[in-house]
Amino acid sequence: MSVTAEDRVKIHRYIDEIMDFEGLEGFFFKMAFYVPDDVKTFQYGQGNIPADDQIRTDMRMLVDQCRKLGTPRALFMIPWIEHCIRVLEMLYERDYGEGTEVAGHA
Repeated sequence: MSVTAEDRVKIHRYIDEIMDFEGLEGFFFKMAFYVPDDVKTFQYGQGNIPADDQIRTDMRMLVDQCRKLGTPRALFMIPWIEHCIRVLEMLYERDYGEGTEVAGHA
């Protein structure tokens, strides 16, 4: 597979749309590159992104991905990941006061 100039333009256009959100406080991009016999990753973020929320958001995305995959092993992982999310939220409340929520939690 080779990435064409057109592919790059699409990626840049998509990023520009994301960066134009009203009220944007921060962003974090992650990419995985699949190369022979390995996976390379790249991350970049900027702005006000609490570390606790970044981890929680990653876990929520992992749960969504498990649901989309729908394989028995992926579905088996969902309750375990959700438990980890609840523990993170509990620790956040303990550290920052009851009633305090991780950013974006409703």
